[in-house]
Amino acid sequence: MSNDETILDEFLRQDRVLITAEMHLAHGSFFQPTGFPDIGACIYTDGTGKRRCLVESEQSMANRLEAVCMKAPGVWREPLAGELPVIRVEDKEGHLLATNLTEPHRIASSYVLEGLFQTGGETDENGQPDNEKTTLKAKVEEHVGIDGKVWPLDERDKLTQLVFALDPAAMLHGFQFMQWEAVGLRAARLLHARLEATLAGGDGEVHYGLVKVDGIEPGASAAAKSNKGQSIAARARYVPESIEATFEIDVLALREKPLLAARNGKAAANTSRNEEARRFLLALALWKIHRFLTNAPSFDARTGDTMGALRLRADCSLAVGRVSWCGSRHGAAFRKAIPLELDHLVTGDENGVSSGLLADPPFFKELLPFGLGLDTTVTYGK
Repeated sequence: MSNDETILDEFLRQDRVLITAEMHLAHGSFFQPTGFPDIGACIYTDGTGKRRCLVESEQSMANRLEAVCMKAPGVWREPLAGELPVIRVEDKEGHLLATNLTEPHRIASSYVLEGLFQTGGETDENGQPDNEKTTLKAKVEEHVGIDGKVWPLDERDKLTQLVFALDPAAMLHGFQFMQWEAVGLRAARLLHARLEATLAGGDGEVHYGLVKVDGIEPGASAAAKSNKGQSIAARARYVPESIEATFEIDVLALREKPLLAARNGKAAANTSRNEEARRFLLALALWKIHRFLTNAPSFDARTGDTMGALRLRADCSLAVGRVSWCGSRHGAAFRKAIPLELDHLVTGDENGVSSGLLADPPFFKELLPFGLGLDTTVTYGK
């Protein structure tokens, strides 16, 4: 990498980029992994015979990488506030239900797609303003050429361009539209992330119980929507030998994405703008990784709380150790890891973008279809 190049330029030359961060417990000697009451934690044995544990799944990490970019009530955090599109879902009384950033399926959420909005900036056949209310679903269906169960191959670039214009982060984390039966209404993740731990040898499991005693009605039964009576529960925690966070970026797939439509029917005239859009999307991925690993504020739309990104659960608070990266080109194995300073990644706050890599994306205002603005409200309600 030459002196006048950035890490972004180096990454764009790769086909795949793998960023690895050594993690350790911020306090205590055991951690609470991800899991569900009926199946517990994901414990497995790797190819070397070591017992490992999934600390945070790929799906959960996608949500966490969204959360570090949000502030209450579910909109973009600075410096992207007011620069990237947000779709707010409100009920008929005007109460905010969700945004495309808080919804697990993002732009593909049925609540987003089924919301009504008033078209603007369009005219009817008589040249008069078209103030008809319609759903985003109907507009998407018309725009990308879905006809029942059929979706022509030569229309499919339109979906990529539409999703990028309406919800650029969905291009990073993947999407799948379930509202139509046509094949192909999805895109794989460009940014894959997970947290895994190698468990300590010997008895590395911690099991304990908890009890809640009812001093008023100790014999009360645990009825629905009531916490009366005595309750007993079991807890399982694990002692790590090491914890590792991995972030893999599929740069090859990113370079092949037609994020912007050709101007005047000429693809060549739009090459530089597509390169600008791809560079921005990679920069956005690096900004997300930087914010997560630096314990930036993370907004939880379920509770409305904002906490540090590395406070995963009550019994799982992490800190970052060494960070490195390696690349792969032409199908080869990943090369030797190279140390990476976090500040060499894209950084930005309310005062602007310190590295200059996360460029102000003014083109989103002109990309938005259907007369939508950067801040759009749809109304959902039966």
